[in-house]
Amino acid sequence: MLTREENDLITQTGRGAPLGEMMRLYWIPALYSHEIRENDGTPLRLKLLGEDLVAFRDSNGDVGIMEEFCPHRGASLALARNEESGLTCIYHGWKFDVHGNCVDMPSEPAASNFKEKVKARAFATREAAGIVWCYMGTSATLPPFPSFQWTQVPENHLSAIKTLQECNFLQGLEGGIDSSHASFLHRSFGGVRTGWGNPVNGLIMADTAPRLEVEYTSYGYRYAAVRTAGPDQEYVRMTPYILPFYSYIPGPPDRTNGFSIWVPRDDHSCWQWEIGFNEHRPFTAQERHDRREQFGFHDLEDGFRKARNRDNWYLQDREAMKSRGFSGIFGTRTQDHAVQESMGAIYDRTREHLGTSDRAIIAMRRLLSESVKNFQEGITPPGLDPAIPYELIRGDDFVKPADITWKEARPLDPGHALAR
Repeated sequence: MLTREENDLITQTGRGAPLGEMMRLYWIPALYSHEIRENDGTPLRLKLLGEDLVAFRDSNGDVGIMEEFCPHRGASLALARNEESGLTCIYHGWKFDVHGNCVDMPSEPAASNFKEKVKARAFATREAAGIVWCYMGTSATLPPFPSFQWTQVPENHLSAIKTLQECNFLQGLEGGIDSSHASFLHRSFGGVRTGWGNPVNGLIMADTAPRLEVEYTSYGYRYAAVRTAGPDQEYVRMTPYILPFYSYIPGPPDRTNGFSIWVPRDDHSCWQWEIGFNEHRPFTAQERHDRREQFGFHDLEDGFRKARNRDNWYLQDREAMKSRGFSGIFGTRTQDHAVQESMGAIYDRTREHLGTSDRAIIAMRRLLSESVKNFQEGITPPGLDPAIPYELIRGDDFVKPADITWKEARPLDPGHALAR
């Protein structure tokens, strides 16, 4: 259970909030590259960390992300003309390039140097894996780009799904690092994996009370959910938590792997990204379709909102609860969103009662809280060391002999070690 002050500390992400200021030290996935595919195309409004922003691709194909409102009188730059390598505000003709430099100010005398004194708040950007990333901190603290394993594969080996989740990012993140809920929320009936969930005969379903163990790292932590898998054997699902809002979905390296992201849109909603990737081969069109359907994200509405949402109570089917899936909600990620959004926009954690199955969540909250407090004291948060080999971080699931530990079975790479 957290105090109200502790809950505020790890849920508030706007400018000036301690967590929000710390999050601005990290590269952030902002939007699909194809959302602003066209050079000199229509500027796109978006919101990240509570800030109203505008994204555009200029005449040279370079991407800009800046504060939406013109520094002159506050008109929206989403209305601007996008031409000749910059956005021109339609109110008075002030023009800004992708770096926020004012390159034209036709409403001022030709001899004036006023434009050299005005700058739009613009952010560093980078494109990788079909996603535009931005850095919302200052240029003096620009960190290396986190070259995750999935950002290194060809784009046709990737399947990225972006969805609006209508609750605070922490509720989504907590679900992503919570192994025990899979035995219940994602349980299907009928013996096969479907959009209703996973069959009861799987290893996750066989032991509904896993033993959880946490190992801290230079990027956050990794934890193991250890289940009995038979005589003298244990089944392990090993999940990394990477500050500030990333997690790998456990899975063996010889098949499609998953990576989840919960980027705060504001304190009451987040952009959830589901990244599927296969190091060995491209996705087929059918596989891309099946993934979206499995998650329940095959029929997203405008604005990336789920068709099954709070307004229609996620189309929960009470008859299906008897024969198809434990939750009666179609789509495994829709199931996650349903329970997490049902808690309210920001859950009041002063009211909860945590058990042993919540050990990884408790560890994440403590780590996030400690990192924010240390950041306020001038200490660099985890995950920003340029020596961290992000490409070596993995989620994993495996069966091991019961007489060796999961850490012995999957030793931590030296580059990720952290003494605590």
